[in-house]
Amino acid sequence: MIDYAQLVFEEPSTVLRPEKLYLATWLKVKVAVKYVRSLKDLDQDETNELIGKIKHSMGLRHPNVILMMGYSIDKDSNLLSVFEYPTIGSLFDLVKAKNMILEEDVHYRVTKSVAVVLSFFNKRKAPHGNLSASNVYVSLFLR
Repeated sequence: MIDYAQLVFEEPSTVLRPEKLYLATWLKVKVAVKYVRSLKDLDQDETNELIGKIKHSMGLRHPNVILMMGYSIDKDSNLLSVFEYPTIGSLFDLVKAKNMILEEDVHYRVTKSVAVVLSFFNKRKAPHGNLSASNVYVSLFLR
């Protein structure tokens, strides 16, 4: 578990939203922090199960998967996941926010990469969560 006090957020927020990725620094490393859910309404078994899933995700290593570095619990009992920081952003950010038109070969590479990652998760019986353009982070090959 990552001590919440060690996370220094660039944009302090009083309300964490599940759809937003927060930029923070942890031990001098840029990280992305995502709100998972409040633990207030969960019993201890449910909390342990959820944290167990996060710990399982921390053990998954793949070149096309952003590294899950750990988790934290804030002062309001919100569970947060801590990831390596995606420097370029999501596929959604590139296509919608920056009005980028992707060439056919880039569509193919993105689709193939997503399929390879889904197969990787499936073989390890790991849930892939919410697969959407906002959760597909891109690397330099798309620039």
